[in-house]
Parts: sequence; structure tokens; C-alpha cells
Amino acid sequence: MRHGTAPTWRGAGPSAEKSVKSGKLRAIGVSSPTRAALLPDVPAIAEALPGFSGDLWVAFYAPAGTPPAIVERLYRSVESALASPAVQERFQQLGVTALHDGPAQLARRQEAEFEQWRKIVRASGATAN
Repeated sequence: MRHGTAPTWRGAGPSAEKSVKSGKLRAIGVSSPTRAALLPDVPAIAEALPGFSGDLWVAFYAPAGTPPAIVERLYRSVESALASPAVQERFQQLGVTALHDGPAQLARRQEAEFEQWRKIVRASGATAN
């Protein structure tokens, strides 16, 4: 319970860490597939529910039809930026883990997540208005 107003709360990175360490929030699990570096004593939900992942992720995209050589060059540029000590230090402070998936791996990750949520939405009976 955070601020005495909600039975559950979902936060990320330093805000979650601060709330847990100050005692304002009791963490029962993190939604990443493994324990979070900022909260190593808090179990991953996947430890109790194998296969669970509610991980947040961000990706860079190029317009459809972008030549593969340009996509590869963009990917290498992002990889170079992620290798920067300053970026790595800042990501560590934020509890962010950079995945080094290339375009093909990103497509597989995205499709797997779409399928996971398709199943959840269908099972829930939810419909669009």
C-alpha cells in the first residue's frame, strides 16, 4: 500500500526502490523475468509463476522498407551509444538493463509479447468500444 490509498502499485526503477527502502511500499515481486538489480531481495513474480513477464521495454524502429544496410547501420550506432561508459552508468542508476537484440531478435520478442497479450485479452473477454 502506497500512501495508504491503493492495495497495489506498479513502479519502476529508482521510484520503486526509494518507496520500498523507505518502508512506504512493501514489494512482493518484480515483473521482470529475473530479480531487479535495484531490489535484489525482492523475488521476480516468475519465481512463483514460471513464464510470467511483465517487463517494460523500449526499441528503436525504422520505417517499413528501410534498406537492410541502413537498419544495420542504425543498429550499430545504437550499440555504440549503449557501450558508452556514461550511458552504462546512467542505466545502472535507473535500474535499466540494455538488451542487445538485433532487428531479427527484436521482431521475435515483439511477436512473442503480442501473442502473450492476445491470449490474455481473449481469455478476459475484453472488447474494444
